[in-house]
Amino acid sequence: MQILKNLLLTVVSIATLFSCVNEVEPTVGKITPRQPDESLSGNFLLKTDEIIVSDYDPETIIKVKLKGEGKLQDLGYSQLDLTHKKMVGFNKGQAKIYDGKMTIKVESGSELHGKYVLYGLNEKNFQDIRVNVSSCTGKFKDAFGSIKIHMTPRSDEITSADVKGTLFYGENSAM
Repeated sequence: MQILKNLLLTVVSIATLFSCVNEVEPTVGKITPRQPDESLSGNFLLKTDEIIVSDYDPETIIKVKLKGEGKLQDLGYSQLDLTHKKMVGFNKGQAKIYDGKMTIKVESGSELHGKYVLYGLNEKNFQDIRVNVSSCTGKFKDAFGSIKIHMTPRSDEITSADVKGTLFYGENSAM
């Protein structure tokens, strides 16, 4: 009888040892997405500040500067500056925006800086600009993330820009 009891205890012990009922799932090798430290949202009215056209057959390069004012959520009055070059290849029907630079300066003087590049076949592809935020000052020191700027032309010189973005603070191991 003692042998049967010991055998039963051994089987129960082994079953408990290999049981997965209350086991915690291991986290080694799993990546949990980091939640943003700050979300940005705002609206700006941009005015075309400068356009320089250089014609190099079969392509035309247009340097564009847009500057504007608006409000960035709880950060108050803000300025948004965009500068880029647009290369249009008329033979290929393609366009590319490159050397894109964005600066947002908030009321406190803190600044967000980022870069962008876009490719497309027509103007609709250039309505949404995705900016990689890389260097910042003041309140935004050590920030990185992305900002989407949705552009809506209002006239030949005025464009409205809806800004939405996420920022992270600290070490940027992804970039």
